[in-house]
Amino acid sequence: MVIYPEPFNVTFGFGNSAGVDDFQMVEDLIATLDANYSINLNDVCIGGFSNGAIFSYNLVCDFNGQDSTRSYTFKSLAIVSGAMGTGLANGTDCPVAGTVPAIVFHGTQDPVIAYSDGNVPPPVSLATEATETTVAFWTNEVNGCGSNPEVTALPDAVAETPAPSTVELLEYSCASSPGSKFYRILGGLHAWPGGNANLDVLQSRNMDINASQLIAEFFEGSAPVSISENRHGAGLTSVYPNPVADQLYIASPHALERVEVRNSAGRVVFSAEKPGKSIVLNELAPGVYIVPLETDSGTDVKKIVKQ
Repeated sequence: MVIYPEPFNVTFGFGNSAGVDDFQMVEDLIATLDANYSINLNDVCIGGFSNGAIFSYNLVCDFNGQDSTRSYTFKSLAIVSGAMGTGLANGTDCPVAGTVPAIVFHGTQDPVIAYSDGNVPPPVSLATEATETTVAFWTNEVNGCGSNPEVTALPDAVAETPAPSTVELLEYSCASSPGSKFYRILGGLHAWPGGNANLDVLQSRNMDINASQLIAEFFEGSAPVSISENRHGAGLTSVYPNPVADQLYIASPHALERVEVRNSAGRVVFSAEKPGKSIVLNELAPGVYIVPLETDSGTDVKKIVKQ
């Protein structure tokens, strides 16, 4: 189950938004879900983008804090284009009890939440730690990971325009918790990798990876292998835009052998041999479709929405 809270008055206030208690809102939301659905309170993960990513850090520091009286804590954390506030990346201001595996994505040329550190512009107006300072605190102090992660340069599958970027994956081995991961996007801006949302600031996003898929696999904890172990596999294939109107682009470091599009009943409504980098779907009716993509390294399956 994926829940998208709506912030009050445009942005989260990291505690209080014009008289609305943001922390209590999240606590009430979880209580409502627990009362109405069959969920496991020990299996709740949290994540966010930009302002929501900063809020997610603050939530974990509070909900997983040593003084929290709640009956549950967050299991894992995902951060996209976010950082901790200046001076907060320490065990006193963020007294996390136990471990919280984290997956982090940040562009080195982010103009909104600077990679090196700096002021977040209004309406947030917040000074933040350097991304590497935040990651080091989370991986080393919170999760007990080593300070020398394995660094893997991921394939540059897509030449993004107008701001090209590449990805380095830093994988941390942790003695007391599952491993944490940091996707450092060299040249990356303030956008969701592999996404297509029209609300991202600066639309040139990295398309070599799909943050949504990687976060889901990280939260689930059931991915068969890590990205670095599978860097020659089909899991690096992505499709965009999604939702799609007419032309669907396919990005893969491997040669595409065949692509199919199946409707909700499983019937093949489109197929192509060696399709190249895109397929035209303008004749398909609006709806949800499954797209098996066969490459010379295996088969990947995507779900798309046709507008």
